[in-house]
Amino acid sequence: MPTLIKEKNNTRTYTCENIEEVVSYIQEGAFMDMRNVPMLRMGANYRKRNGKEVLEAFCGMVTLSISNLPGEEETRMVMGRVKMIPHTLLAWRSEDKRSVYVVCRLEWTEENTPKTEEQMMAFQQNGYQLMHYIYSAQLVMNVDTAEPTLDNEVPCCYDAEAYYNPQALPFFVDGQKRSMPALNVPDQKTGLKLLPGLDEQQTMAFIYHNCYRKAMIEGRKKAASEDDWEQNVAEQLATYCFDSGLPIGYALSHTRLMPIARKTAFCLEMIFENAYAEEMLS
Repeated sequence: MPTLIKEKNNTRTYTCENIEEVVSYIQEGAFMDMRNVPMLRMGANYRKRNGKEVLEAFCGMVTLSISNLPGEEETRMVMGRVKMIPHTLLAWRSEDKRSVYVVCRLEWTEENTPKTEEQMMAFQQNGYQLMHYIYSAQLVMNVDTAEPTLDNEVPCCYDAEAYYNPQALPFFVDGQKRSMPALNVPDQKTGLKLLPGLDEQQTMAFIYHNCYRKAMIEGRKKAASEDDWEQNVAEQLATYCFDSGLPIGYALSHTRLMPIARKTAFCLEMIFENAYAEEMLS
């Protein structure tokens, strides 16, 4: 059971909550009026005894924070992909809609049940390693790596669209470190260089419209007929945007406003996701 931590007057109180209660707190905004949003520890149960934190039990859940997303469009897309991953037990967005928090469940054999804090920590690290790899690959992005600990905390903040799947598949762990295959995913944080005299928004706008102009020229050349060119332009545009280092959310949201979206709206998101996924695996 997760640990819910509330803070008032510099004093922290600890309560163990079942996962369904945590979901309702998030979806219903139970703590919206509180000055300090309560924090969640999904890795282990903690109590306060004689003024000290005491570890009581291993929860068997691991959390991944996908942070510093460019904006709500990117966050919405990440949430959409997270929901499609069968391991996702719970997912919700931060208050500023720039981060997504994902929780997965761990399982192990009865004879391999972790008993000591050291064993629990090894299982937590093992689970985080698997989760980080799977989600980096499925989301087609470099997910920030955080040192997993039993007392990692994430905010229990309001998100009416939080996702919960009680039938989510667990990660089976044994506490052993594994060598994971290399991933080559686009790094959207460093892929864009500012143009001289322009800020980030102006740079992205300049680059996008340059990509759009080139895509219109090349896409129409490759079209089978004058009546069937919009999808070709969209595919070319997605490739140019990826090569230029534009965040997928920015490129997609602007393309939805362009004339080519009239005939490609049904497949536009898939076109961009395919282009940005092309060089994901080495």
